[in-house]
Amino acid sequence: MLSDAQWRSVRDIGFDLLDAEGESDPYRAELECLLRLVPAEVAGSGELDLVTGAGEMRETPDLLIPLAVNGVEEVLAHNPGMRHLAERGDLAAVRAEQIPESGDWARNPWRRELLDPVGLTHAVVIGHRLPGGRVVQGWGVNRDRPFRDDEVEMLQALDPALRRAARARRRREVVLHLDRAVAEGAGLVIFGPVAVVYRNAEADELLERHRVALATLRGVTCGQLSPGRPEGSMSTAVGILRLQRRPALPGCSAVVLDEVGAGHRVPGGLTPRQLLALGHLGEGRTAAAIARLMGVSERTVHKHLENLYRTLGVGDRLSAVLKGRELGLLPVLDPAVADPDA
Repeated sequence: MLSDAQWRSVRDIGFDLLDAEGESDPYRAELECLLRLVPAEVAGSGELDLVTGAGEMRETPDLLIPLAVNGVEEVLAHNPGMRHLAERGDLAAVRAEQIPESGDWARNPWRRELLDPVGLTHAVVIGHRLPGGRVVQGWGVNRDRPFRDDEVEMLQALDPALRRAARARRRREVVLHLDRAVAEGAGLVIFGPVAVVYRNAEADELLERHRVALATLRGVTCGQLSPGRPEGSMSTAVGILRLQRRPALPGCSAVVLDEVGAGHRVPGGLTPRQLLALGHLGEGRTAAAIARLMGVSERTVHKHLENLYRTLGVGDRLSAVLKGRELGLLPVLDPAVADPDA
């Protein structure tokens, strides 16, 4: 059981966590709060996308990440806390060796590649899934000596403040993203449950130039873009519109739209059918499956792909997908299948 002094420490640092969102680097300020609560050599946080396997790690001080010789994503995949979150959901603060997914802790790749080289073999991990269940987020502290029970309890007590601070940070990032997008001349449309709540002049201009109706944009945004797939590109009669779905007010959905400019345009340009074929490649579909979805013969699909590879300057489907992602063309959205009433 925690003493009154320890509860006061948890409370004070919890308030500092929420105040840290105003810092220039809120992630570092957050980790420094962890180290103030529980003395350790290093504190870190990470996020892992369970669908794509993409991950990101931050720490203070920078001791462990340079040792991740197999890449951040692979190391995160071996983190017992991340594995637990992927399989079971939330994780209260717990010693790493006590997590069922840690297996033989002495042979765990996460411990072997990050902790053993610097002698920080003791860790406490805490985490949860983000809304939507696709991304997991966790924090940890590492040191060269065991963590006491009361230290683990203090981290458990701090968990609600950690989660609130993370939610506040994500909301702030959303607002900053929308602010930057609008400041840079992008269009912004906010859809309510039944009607458009807001749209700026740039959005009106883009939709008029590309001859895209608001109902079509709403159908694409609500029907094809999701928290797990928040970005895409729409081929129109005059070019390509890039769409990014962002959270907005409760019950609303915001979409940022702009044109794929010169810096992102594919050399020579893609036809709408080639662009759609690229989108299906990005979903891992075979030529036969693409033919069925596009309503053409498999031979026609192969011809589209040959021209697609030539335009992108690549020689195979994997390279085409990678190039498409680099150019901001994936995933590709098809307005023809959008439901305006979605």
